[in-house]
Amino acid sequence: MLIEELKIKCMTGMLICLDRRHRLVFVMSEIFALTHAEGREMLEVSDANYRKMLSRSRKKVYNFINRNCGLVDPDNPCHCHKKLNGFIRTGFVDPENLLFYDDKVKRVDETIRRNRDALHQLRPFARAQQLMRHQPLYDPPDLDRCINDILQCDMIGSLM
Repeated sequence: MLIEELKIKCMTGMLICLDRRHRLVFVMSEIFALTHAEGREMLEVSDANYRKMLSRSRKKVYNFINRNCGLVDPDNPCHCHKKLNGFIRTGFVDPENLLFYDDKVKRVDETIRRNRDALHQLRPFARAQQLMRHQPLYDPPDLDRCINDILQCDMIGSLM
């Protein structure tokens, strides 16, 4: 559970490295599997603009993961099990206060419920995308309303 906690925090950190708008596009398309049409409609941007933002965010996240993460390639330099003790010492991972393990947590990939495995495996970033989609997702009672509330938030509006 501690290694899983570290992995999730690390991937969250990668997403935070994107600016808000690119992070939103990445999460909508790569993690929640919205189509370009759905994403551009929600953000009210042109198809070309949406595709370019997605391309930039994919490149930044996946290039970093593919060059560094041992979960994608065992020859890469970063391995969760080797870094765990150091992150516990610094307080980045607190064994007494795990954030991603309780009865409200589900996995993004379990929630999407779309079977795109065959097509997914053909994509160059398939393994890295799979890691991103295996993050925890709190299961609110009304997910549609929750997503709509987030998209209507003033902070999201200011990104456009």
